[in-house]
Amino acid sequence: DLHVRSRRQRQMCIRDSTLPEEVQEILVNMLFNLGRPRLGKFKNMNKAIASQDWRLASIEGTDSLWYQQVGNRAERLMTRLRNVTS
Repeated sequence: DLHVRSRRQRQMCIRDSTLPEEVQEILVNMLFNLGRPRLGKFKNMNKAIASQDWRLASIEGTDSLWYQQVGNRAERLMTRLRNVTS
């Protein structure tokens, strides 16, 4: 369905001018580590980002296998995300 595909593309738009620069940088960092397909699987985190709920997005990011595996880097990124001010 074209509508669903378009919505998915918007959800994964890393360099979205409506997002704060800090959020864009965090997502690019995650993108290099995970790749676009895996980053796209962070559905709840991506939904929170689309709603600009940075605290919830960081909670969703910490609730992942990626967070457990990556360690300090993931912790730093989620702390940065939690502290974003719009």
